[in-house]
Amino acid sequence: MPVRRRKDRRRHAVPDWKTEIDLDIGWLSDRSDDEMRAARETYRDYMMALPRPAGTRPVAWWVFERDVDAPPSGPAEAQALFEMGELDDDEVAELRRDWSSMPVEHRPRFLDAGKE
Repeated sequence: MPVRRRKDRRRHAVPDWKTEIDLDIGWLSDRSDDEMRAARETYRDYMMALPRPAGTRPVAWWVFERDVDAPPSGPAEAQALFEMGELDDDEVAELRRDWSSMPVEHRPRFLDAGKE
């Protein structure tokens, strides 16, 4: 008789829209940090698989995986991720394309490093 394996519900868990927003941009609801930590554990794979601009991460990633209360935004977020070693080559290439037409002073610093 074949053994039935229990499915990992977390892998297929999809949050309701309110929870997704809270995890993505910061909790706008009245959830406690413990509730948000539990939601992050449940929906982590789902949230990390969502399409998002290169050089960005959900707020819950910053708070619960990197212990950062106020995540950076814009070019500072991409710069911080680069300095942490969190960007792969494809993401760096996408950032180069996305930021190439912006003035140098508005780009993440690492994109212009070594260009003198």
